[in-house]
Amino acid sequence: HKIVRFELGGTWISPGRFERQIDALLAAGIRFIDEESFIGVLEGSRGADPREVLLTFDDGYECFQRHAAPVLERRGLPALVFLVTGCAGRENEWELRLPGRRARHLDWDAVVELCARGFSFGSHTVTHRPLTRLPLSEVREELALSRREIERRTGRAVRSLAYPYGR
Repeated sequence: HKIVRFELGGTWISPGRFERQIDALLAAGIRFIDEESFIGVLEGSRGADPREVLLTFDDGYECFQRHAAPVLERRGLPALVFLVTGCAGRENEWELRLPGRRARHLDWDAVVELCARGFSFGSHTVTHRPLTRLPLSEVREELALSRREIERRTGRAVRSLAYPYGR
């Protein structure tokens, strides 16, 4: 989720540790694949390889641009970022209001820039509400509006979805 110096919570890693982990994975022979290659595995147009990984980041926080993207670019590695479109450029409402806990999400200018630099973007809905607790009509709206906004802003088709809270 986040690459930050410190946070009260469990969905973060420090920039230095992130870089060391990426280097350790590369040294171990792990290959990072892009979204299209992963979709090819799912669709059966290419074989699965247990030494390949798709690196993903949920929520689309600003720290991706500041800390993760430079590390990945220096190594020529792809990543897929899942955006909560209703939070673009601002803090979200679902995190606890603890000191050092709230983080800003990428704004649309940053998303467009990162897209031009080769990173992929998928949907993480509009509001990050748990889909299993919503009426079907609201689920459809969350998915359709998020997809449409990302495609409009990036000019690229959205092919991937990460469910909020993994549900």
